[in-house]
Amino acid sequence: MKFKISLFLCGCNSVSIQMKKRHFIILFAGLSLFSCVKDKYSLDTNNITLSPEIAAPILKASIVADDILSSLDSTLLDQNENNLYEFTFADTVYSMSLSDFISIPDENVGFDFSLEPLAINDIPEVTTDITLGSVMSNDPLLAATVNAILLVDPCGNAFPPVPSIDLDTITLPIDDAPFTSATFSNGQLSVELTNGWATPVNNIQLVLKNLSDGTAIDTLVYDEILSGESKSDVVDLAGKTIESDLYGEFINISSAGTNGQTVCVSTDDAITVKINGSNFVVVSGTATFPSQEVLNDTIDVDFDLGNGEQVNTLTMKGGELAIQVDYEIRESAKLFIELPYATKDGVVFLDSISVGGSNGVTPTVVNETFDLSGYTFDLTNGGTGVNALETRIRANIESSGVSVSFDTSNSVSASVSMEGIEPLYVDGYFGNQTLSIAPETFDFDFGTSEILQKISFADPVVKLGFHNTFGIPMQIDTLNLTMKNDEDSAKLSGASLPFLISGADWANSAGGVSPKTSNLILDKTTNISDLVNLWPNSITTGISAGINPDGDLGGSPTNFAYDNSGMDITLDLTVPLYGSVEGIEVIDTIALDSSIVSIFENVKSASLRSNVVNGFPLEGSVKFYIADENYEIIDSLDTKDGNPVIIAAASVDVNTGEVVSDGVRQADLIADATDISLLQNASYSIIISAIMGTGNDGADVKIYSNYEMDIRLGILAKLSIDLESISGNDNENEE
Repeated sequence: MKFKISLFLCGCNSVSIQMKKRHFIILFAGLSLFSCVKDKYSLDTNNITLSPEIAAPILKASIVADDILSSLDSTLLDQNENNLYEFTFADTVYSMSLSDFISIPDENVGFDFSLEPLAINDIPEVTTDITLGSVMSNDPLLAATVNAILLVDPCGNAFPPVPSIDLDTITLPIDDAPFTSATFSNGQLSVELTNGWATPVNNIQLVLKNLSDGTAIDTLVYDEILSGESKSDVVDLAGKTIESDLYGEFINISSAGTNGQTVCVSTDDAITVKINGSNFVVVSGTATFPSQEVLNDTIDVDFDLGNGEQVNTLTMKGGELAIQVDYEIRESAKLFIELPYATKDGVVFLDSISVGGSNGVTPTVVNETFDLSGYTFDLTNGGTGVNALETRIRANIESSGVSVSFDTSNSVSASVSMEGIEPLYVDGYFGNQTLSIAPETFDFDFGTSEILQKISFADPVVKLGFHNTFGIPMQIDTLNLTMKNDEDSAKLSGASLPFLISGADWANSAGGVSPKTSNLILDKTTNISDLVNLWPNSITTGISAGINPDGDLGGSPTNFAYDNSGMDITLDLTVPLYGSVEGIEVIDTIALDSSIVSIFENVKSASLRSNVVNGFPLEGSVKFYIADENYEIIDSLDTKDGNPVIIAAASVDVNTGEVVSDGVRQADLIADATDISLLQNASYSIIISAIMGTGNDGADVKIYSNYEMDIRLGILAKLSIDLESISGNDNENEE
């Protein structure tokens, strides 16, 4: 009897195994089972059981670098142009703004001024006639003399001498005078006497007095005024107080007669007194004041910035000009504020404040603010200074047309303030200031992966980037950089200091800036690897620096800044995966699905042969476990000698850390009957645990993204086959 036995493992030509964080493809390429039947066997076909042995490849898999690093934060892990893995981290650790260099404080300038004497209008001419007849009624001697002439012949007699003439007081009311009573600092009162009598008058003394109290203003003296002659005089009113109601008192007047010459005499003949005034400037009093300028003053507001800054140009993003006026004058005024070196759209700043008249008891208080946004200030005052703002203040009285009390002791107090200054642009020389940035600690989250804590990095690089949009050069003199992981910390040493930070270039007047970035590199010339290998979770930075380290180099402008200018200090950390690795554990899980379980259906015992071609410069100690549905380990697959499977590391060039040849290793695992029974349970899994570390005698190695490990597993199994069962199946098929 001959038997031809052909055995096939149906449904197992291709098996896909999902592993934790990686995929393995199990390939069964032309799996053929060849029976090795013993030479001696029983011809009792009702009870024949064969135990052939089979050998076949069952698994091929590749592990790439991403599989090992898959637990790491992909946002921090990158690869450079050479496919070398790098950890990168970038963050802004400090930002400087314009206020760190230029702080323009509120500036206040207070000033008091008293009004200058005010001009009033000229007074019109006032005329008073002293007739001969009116004098005769008070002077009997003169009356007798004149009557004697008139009785004989009014035109045929000479006028005899009169030793003393008694003239009444004459009133000189200035009805249209612009004052009631006023004290003058300037002014002239012109008095003209015209002799209309037929005889000359002699030894004239005329006193001008105020009507209210009889105070004398001045005395006019003339030796002689011939008939028909006029004589005038000017009274200087400086320092004098006069009223609109005046009178004149002749304290002496006589006539030398016509010396025998006949004249025509009439009682209507009159001595005429004319008064007018001009150039009146009032110190005090009650008067009607015309509209006029009463103040024109210039004030320089000096900005003391405190650090030797010399500001030339200041364009305002925000700010106010605040003015308070305490006004004691009873007449209203308008106050004009002009900033001749502040322009907006080519127009000089000019505005005004209306101030109501005081009630004479309390001053009028006015507060006004003016928006300075958009104005550009030339703080050189046209090239004549620095840090100065010229302010011109003018005040005009606005006449009410009625008399008001006035005194130059009435004052106007004013304060001018620039407040809330927020620069849009500023230039000049910002001084040789020292900047001290106090140490500041910030969280440094580079991940807490266990893998990273197993790596000692050989060539980390920290780049401190100083991105400067200020037109200000700076110099870092000291740098405090400390990295800390819990209780362990390390402080930077060996940095190349001082370090110059270039200032931005002034591109154009429209606000264009060419930023400058200066990079301070902290590499193997420093102890930065000591800091990075702590795998820190916090970083402390502190800087001592100075601006304009070489002083004022001139130029146009020397320094400048815009409102959005700044200097950001960034910390860029680049850590190549180059170093030594110790004790990294990689765990993968393979589910025993139906396709794998069916392989072991008729298996009595088996060994699994592993062939590993390792392109990683890491060696591994690998163990295989069988786990239940809860991933609890219940057994292990051991090697024949009971030792872990050793995966050899690829060889590397000690100078470059790069792989020059793959590591190859073969090992066999034993699956006994207990293991086989467990592997036949589709709810169970195989767990592979590999503890990997740097091979090559601990030399520093590099991990590239194109590194991979190829794993091939084959099975050598003894099958238990019941021929009676197979025969029965064949008969059923024949039927």
